[in-house]
Amino acid sequence: MRAPDGDRAERLGDLVRAEWTKFRTITAWVVTAALVAVVTVALSLAAPPARPACAPTGGCPVVPIGPDGGPVVATFYFVHRTLAGDGTVTARVLSLSGVVPTTRSLMRGQASGNLSAELAGARPDLQPWAKAGLLVTAGLRPGAPYAAVLVTGRHGVRFQYDYAHDLAGPAVPANAGAKPRARWLRLRRTGDTVVAFASSDGTHWTRVGSARLTGLGAVVQVGLFVASPPSVRLGLNLGFAVNSSVTPTVATAAFSHVSTGGRTSATWRGDPVGANAGYPALPGRFAVRHGRFTVSGSGDIAPQVAGVVGVGHTVTRALGGTLAGVALAIVLSAAVAASEYRRGLVAATFACSPRRGRALIAKMLVIGLVAFAAGTVGGAVSLAVGVRFFEAHGILVDPAPLAADVRVVVGTGLLMALAAAGTGALSLTLRGGSGALVAGFALLILPGAAVGALPAPLGEWLLRISPAAAFAIQKVAPRYPQVAGLYTPANGYDPLGPWAGLAVLAGYTAVALVWAHIALGRRDA
Repeated sequence: MRAPDGDRAERLGDLVRAEWTKFRTITAWVVTAALVAVVTVALSLAAPPARPACAPTGGCPVVPIGPDGGPVVATFYFVHRTLAGDGTVTARVLSLSGVVPTTRSLMRGQASGNLSAELAGARPDLQPWAKAGLLVTAGLRPGAPYAAVLVTGRHGVRFQYDYAHDLAGPAVPANAGAKPRARWLRLRRTGDTVVAFASSDGTHWTRVGSARLTGLGAVVQVGLFVASPPSVRLGLNLGFAVNSSVTPTVATAAFSHVSTGGRTSATWRGDPVGANAGYPALPGRFAVRHGRFTVSGSGDIAPQVAGVVGVGHTVTRALGGTLAGVALAIVLSAAVAASEYRRGLVAATFACSPRRGRALIAKMLVIGLVAFAAGTVGGAVSLAVGVRFFEAHGILVDPAPLAADVRVVVGTGLLMALAAAGTGALSLTLRGGSGALVAGFALLILPGAAVGALPAPLGEWLLRISPAAAFAIQKVAPRYPQVAGLYTPANGYDPLGPWAGLAVLAGYTAVALVWAHIALGRRDA
């Protein structure tokens, strides 16, 4: 191999072209690079996630879809009237309390179908996001557009609408026992716009927020509602066994000074909304005495999150073959870098480019760009085909914004590029591919494969410090502060954000490149 003259040998572009020429002349390397994309797609479609278990008598649970197109939970108790046109609803929330039934009482109540039996012996426990307040909705169908002003267990007054939107209201002082004080609430509906107000005395009102609802309709339902999310607990037993539980809870609120303005129906009606939607909840009820409403409800009206309802999958599930694709990219990178020593090419390479740092950069750029191209193509095809494949098998895939889809596809390519470049640099440092393969698999593949089976604290710790943190770039499931759930790696929630996780892998890759640069500069070829 003849060395170019002068500064030409030191130009990075020429070195990259030389490395690319070397790469594409080896048929096995080109085929392996293509297989990275093929394996990513093939394994993503090989085993679609199982459908949710269906009840013996009722079929599969129905997953409501909210106005934004995402899956929601709409399970609560609603005491309502019909409102035609514009109007208001006002009430004073006197108290809010909650209980968690025991296992024995749940079994006793399920056998009798009696809420009183289910609550007998229940322990007091008001959930932080238990809700009691006023609601305007297009109808009783789960997933219908709505707006609500409410008092919560520990988060004060809130204005929430269309499931995903949450605004904090004025501060609510707490009495002994951390229960909210009596609070006046009001909703005013004007056309498609709903405005929420709160007051401490029923005279001076503070605007909490407003929303313009699509599809509200001319005739709506207005009234009082109560919901209490399940108690979600994640335990850790000896032997690293995970013990998690999701137990339905019940909240009870007392309302007074309930009034409506506008053309409303004469009578109040109580209905459980979404009682059979597959959400862990109990029946509700209400009573009226001397103008005071006592309403009990269970469930939630909020976005759906993993760990509470075992249905629905994110687009990340359509990229299930990424781990295998990354493993193959690591193998390819280690083989390409190790061939410098195995084939005796390293002396010629450094003779043509005495500045070894540039030669290292050129080789890693080629390896990284090849892996990036394979990963991006594999990710794009997996996403496009996989979502349709799952839906054809009757499996719900939660929609994601276009920006999230683009980030997932490009991020998959970057993940493979960084993994390949880091492994290649390590292979050059160690003068062989075996050690680099072991390190790559131990640091990136093993944690990524095992994290779902590990206890949540250990899995989160691994995903903060290991290169496997980079797989967060593929996660699209949002966290909702107003929803209690199991936000664990096993349910698709990594402790680091997408780009922060990728930055962890980039840091490992940078260390490997610096180490390779130092090692190559200090020893003979």
